Amino acid sequence: MTILSADEFPGAEHQPLAYPGVRPGFSYVYYQGKVYEITPRGDTDADLWLDDSTGQITLDDFLKARGNVTMAQRKAVLAVGSNGCPGRLAEKYAHQPEVAVPVFVGTLVNTVIVYSRQFASYGALPATYLYQPGATSWLSVTMLTKEQLDRMDETEAVGEFYLRIAVPGYFRVEDGPMIGDLKAYLDRKILTYRGKPVRLKMFAREGPDWPKMDESEVLSLLFDQARLLRGETIEKRHRQLLTDGALRAQLTKFLDTRMSALAVDKQGQLVERARPYITCSRVIRTDTRPGSEGTYIVRLSQANSKRLKARNGDYLRVRYGNGSVMACLSVDVKSDDDETIRMDQTLRTAIGLATIMQGPEKKELIYSPDWGGDLKYPIVIQRAKFGGPNRLTRTLRQQYLICVVHHAMATDMETPLVRLAARAMQVLGIEPGDRVRLINGERHKTLRCLPLDPKFQLPLKTMEKDFADWKYQLTEDEDLRLPWITLDLQTRLALDVQPWQPIMVGRDTYYALKSEFSQVALAVVLAALGGAIVVNNLFAQLAILLAGFSIVSILVWLKIRSRI
Repeated sequence: MTILSADEFPGAEHQPLAYPGVRPGFSYVYYQGKVYEITPRGDTDADLWLDDSTGQITLDDFLKARGNVTMAQRKAVLAVGSNGCPGRLAEKYAHQPEVAVPVFVGTLVNTVIVYSRQFASYGALPATYLYQPGATSWLSVTMLTKEQLDRMDETEAVGEFYLRIAVPGYFRVEDGPMIGDLKAYLDRKILTYRGKPVRLKMFAREGPDWPKMDESEVLSLLFDQARLLRGETIEKRHRQLLTDGALRAQLTKFLDTRMSALAVDKQGQLVERARPYITCSRVIRTDTRPGSEGTYIVRLSQANSKRLKARNGDYLRVRYGNGSVMACLSVDVKSDDDETIRMDQTLRTAIGLATIMQGPEKKELIYSPDWGGDLKYPIVIQRAKFGGPNRLTRTLRQQYLICVVHHAMATDMETPLVRLAARAMQVLGIEPGDRVRLINGERHKTLRCLPLDPKFQLPLKTMEKDFADWKYQLTEDEDLRLPWITLDLQTRLALDVQPWQPIMVGRDTYYALKSEFSQVALAVVLAALGGAIVVNNLFAQLAILLAGFSIVSILVWLKIRSRI
């Protein structure tokens, strides 16, 4: 067993780029500037042993001999940042010299530790807890008395920056007992990169395919994404961050606007910002509409529609695995089944869920756990961020598709046009030479569209995974199910999108109106002007002109709707 000085394990305040600091690789108890190694010998508190000046002793006896309460009277709090470092504990409890704090290392399931997007005073991006089913993290737990917990709350600015929340599950001490009734400090402002949270590399074990970085890597990423102090070392960038208030404010604003795609609720679970969502376990075809090219229909119960804060005609984003499309909501006022979603045929095909099974009541079900047809992925329905980029789009029920970006063809380099898969052009109701609107978050651009040659084969892309490398063919195959769009470099930079990332594509409504208006407006407007000249009454003239404009508008609307 080992007794070390706490000075050997400084917190991140002294080495911000080494956040979350230096910590022992074993369980220990901090007392009066020293670190006493704890050796578990079983699955109970009585099986926790350590060495002191008198020899081997149980942890509870060690605590009682120094005037501290035993393990049973302490609260377990996750140490996801520098609180697991003895040096940091020495600083926080310097005014309480008799304090003893047991700290255990081990694993916790359904948990990931990710980066926050607000800077600590010493210029590091701190860590925070996040609930994630199926994930596993290696971390530390501090066992605190009520007074120690109050002091920890004070140093963590609970109520201002952090919330102290309950954590489900049990912490498994390495070679030791399980610890329940866990607490954690939660920062609801998490950093995201390409739509995913960023995990702290040192804590990550099993879990989702999210980026894993250390402090130097995540700060370098932030500076690179913000295009600040390019070419400088991370050490120089960090020194500038500490001394330059304007730079810090600029980076903070960038974090809040460009690296904040996800939010966290008060239980530490991920939610998409300001966009409620639902999941359904039963999928049935629509009874009233088989579907049509260009307008996908999804029918939900009234209760589910209220949960999504959506109404008839609103656009929803429907996701299944890699399939993701926009669909028009039809509220089923007669249904009270909140577990069932009804889809038209084209929507099912678009997201890759076309298999139909026959239920015992002779109803056509696509998938239902009741009949042994569990979904491979959950179906997620969400209010669309792009449900109505403008009122004109909503009036025309404009269809939007999610497409995957690829490099422009050699002949299109530095050319302001896009090439889109033929089936996507058909769904959007556009013809070669029409203009499309590309949307990526708050950025958008309108360009001329041409069809992508169906003989053009996109190359293989190798994706790095946690445990294995895998390849998939970048064509419109059955696995990917998303159409492709080619963009030149300038367009990708303007939209801040990289190859193999998704982007929203829709028909440019204003261009469509202008094109259609020029075809039908001239004859009607001339006829209206002629009628207005013949009639001497001013009100009659205005009525004729208004009628002519209304006829043109209706004809244009019908023409566009017939194509989308």
